[in-house]
Amino acid sequence: MSVKKATFHLAILANFIVVANSAVYAQIAPSWTNFVETQKNGTESILSDFSFSGYHFSEKEIPNVSGYRYFNVLDYGVIPNDEKYDDEAIQATIDAAEATGD
Repeated sequence: MSVKKATFHLAILANFIVVANSAVYAQIAPSWTNFVETQKNGTESILSDFSFSGYHFSEKEIPNVSGYRYFNVLDYGVIPNDEKYDDEAIQATIDAAEATGD
């Protein structure tokens, strides 16, 4: 067998080993495992229920804020995607909003 052919076969074997090991070592979240088990035996799941997440647990309508004044952080010095902190500009925006007293 030539060196080129042996190298190719070795590469195929290594690829197979990596793929096989990946399947064996794949992790499954414990919360999902618990959820599946509780569905099978009819007990209560500890999987978080987010069906009531959101504004007032989705029991109230989201208020209409179309008439509210808004403050754009870009007007107060935020520069997007410059990889720098914008803390001072964000705080200036908050301070300006608080100063209106609305």
